[in-house]
Amino acid sequence: MSVHQTKDGRWYAIQRRRDDWRKFKKKYFGHEPTAEVEARAYDAEQINIRKQERDYDRKVYGFTKLVESYYADKYTTGKITETTYQGMWPRVVNVILPELGRLPYPKLTREKLNEYTAKRLKTQKTVMTGPKDNRKPKPLFTADGSPQLISPTTVETEQTFILTVLNWAVKKGLIPGHKLNGFEKTKRAVSVTKPPTPQEVQAIFSQAAPHLKRYIALVYYAGIRPGPVELSELEWDNMDFERGTILIQSARKGGPEARIVPLTEDALKLFKCWYNEDKETAVPIRNIIHYRGKPVKSIKRSWATAKRKAGITRKVKPYALRHAFATDALHEGGDGALKAVSMALGHSRPDTTLKIYQHATTALVRNLVKRKPALKNFSGETRGYVEKEKSKKKIIKTAA
Repeated sequence: MSVHQTKDGRWYAIQRRRDDWRKFKKKYFGHEPTAEVEARAYDAEQINIRKQERDYDRKVYGFTKLVESYYADKYTTGKITETTYQGMWPRVVNVILPELGRLPYPKLTREKLNEYTAKRLKTQKTVMTGPKDNRKPKPLFTADGSPQLISPTTVETEQTFILTVLNWAVKKGLIPGHKLNGFEKTKRAVSVTKPPTPQEVQAIFSQAAPHLKRYIALVYYAGIRPGPVELSELEWDNMDFERGTILIQSARKGGPEARIVPLTEDALKLFKCWYNEDKETAVPIRNIIHYRGKPVKSIKRSWATAKRKAGITRKVKPYALRHAFATDALHEGGDGALKAVSMALGHSRPDTTLKIYQHATTALVRNLVKRKPALKNFSGETRGYVEKEKSKKKIIKTAA
């Protein structure tokens, strides 16, 4: 910021632009005798305003500090799982905070978040490759060779996190409010993955390692959410062989805290066999899914191996087994299946089930359509139409 005079005698003040510090803007005050005084007064006023803004920025919470406080509160109180923390934290550190972390919360405006969104949607996807001590990002490309960009679903997840942190800070009284209320988030990409067929599940199950077989069976027969909360920590004490049910401690998704899911006779025979195996070991094994007596933390590699040996090349993730459970249950359960399936899955509301498993509700609609009464003489009308068409063809053929 400074005051200058042009060759023709005009006085002007110059300062950096607020939207781009690399550029400058000038304000002119003319040739009048008082022009220099006005220019210098304006310059001093702008310097004082910028100083007050810097002092204010130092006192208020920056977004990085809000994020750290948010995680500290959620993690120490047990309101966020280790898996959720590890799943989101790398993205927060490597993507969100480098772009928005230095901003004081009053400057986290709609314009800033829109700029962030536009930049992210143009960013190419990468995957980390190489040895653990020297991993490097490798850009991904689509089948036609064009860059594979970050999906709208990923960006919407990041926007949700930013808004969640700000709303939490307001609720805790750390900040009086924020400027992103009512922000319209990016629409998620509609991607419906076809669930594995019973034949595909059987093929993978046949090629699976012992611990993966238990994993597949639990998700396929009971619709349990894969992960450390519902599945990986499941113990034999949760299994009730007399009643033929399994007790599931639900993940924190807004649904019931726990739910009891009945099992088929085939499933009970399978789990009873595995239970007897674990009971005969020297050291009692509590976890249903284990590898040599120790809990299993990840099945990513064993799943990929079994899927490859089964000859399945299309994209099928372990979570798709839960989709298969829901799909089969909705298809076989008839009109009243929706609420029961929603309860078995641990959803908070049946409409959540409808939203996630739209492809699986075709059978419910088909059952309703079948009840429509037939139009009278419809078959006769159709037969008459076909006979007329045949006679037309004969006339054309004869004329030729």
